[in-house]
Amino acid sequence: MLPTDLRPDWWDDAACRGEGLALWFEQSCGHSEGCECRGRSQVDRAEGQRICLGCPVRVTCLEAALREGEREGTWGGIRFGRGGSAGLGVKAHRAWIAGGAEWQRFLRDYPRRLRQKLKIREDTAA
Repeated sequence: MLPTDLRPDWWDDAACRGEGLALWFEQSCGHSEGCECRGRSQVDRAEGQRICLGCPVRVTCLEAALREGEREGTWGGIRFGRGGSAGLGVKAHRAWIAGGAEWQRFLRDYPRRLRQKLKIREDTAA
């Protein structure tokens, strides 16, 4: 959990508030590449992305990460850094820079792409 003095204004409304960091950040166990801990970490991060989909401040979180140049972790449902959904992260960054209609189009479309990636049916999506 973030220390009180580092929390942004929107933090109190975030669905991830009170959850462990393993859901949003790569956790290294120090074992070999094929270690079962790594697989567990991937499952945890997918669960984090599912939580993000239903979060009321998902877009604010993603915008904050792009503005601050975050390079690791899951922000607004998009994984950045090693093992992240590079395609969606790159698209988010490009749309953010372009701004205007392109950013709005990205914001409209990316929840659907994330649900597809996580294999969540549209009729059961948060």
